[in-house]
Amino acid sequence: MLNRVLLIMIVLIYVGGCEGETRDVNSAEDILEQDENGNLVLYVSNQSFAISPVDITIHIDGKKAVDRKFDVGNQHNWIGHSFSLSKGEHKLVAVSKKGRASFEGQFEIKDKHWAVIVYSYYPDNTRGAEPTPKQFNFNIQDKPIYFQ
Repeated sequence: MLNRVLLIMIVLIYVGGCEGETRDVNSAEDILEQDENGNLVLYVSNQSFAISPVDITIHIDGKKAVDRKFDVGNQHNWIGHSFSLSKGEHKLVAVSKKGRASFEGQFEIKDKHWAVIVYSYYPDNTRGAEPTPKQFNFNIQDKPIYFQ
């Protein structure tokens, strides 16, 4: 009988949850929605033949903007994302668990901007490239970016 009472209590606690306000971490307020007419175009790319695909999650001002796996392909795979941001300072955080790298940086929005964040890692003698540690590189400019 005691076991049955304990089981019912555990189920009630599990189903009822804890008191107080809770927030779903995947709610719309935590996602930075893309806007095809946005003032920030962010290109994301995996440039590592050693780790492909690599998971990349990017937050802008604490909101998830990008969360997917990126294949290296032929290294000419720049995936564009467009966002509307207010003028002023913003914070970008990029993380890759599999790639074991992270980046945190500030940037300023004045008008329309184009940015690139690249994951790279080249262990010794990978396809002729010099060794490079696991890292992200970020660049932002006020003119469109053209890739070759």
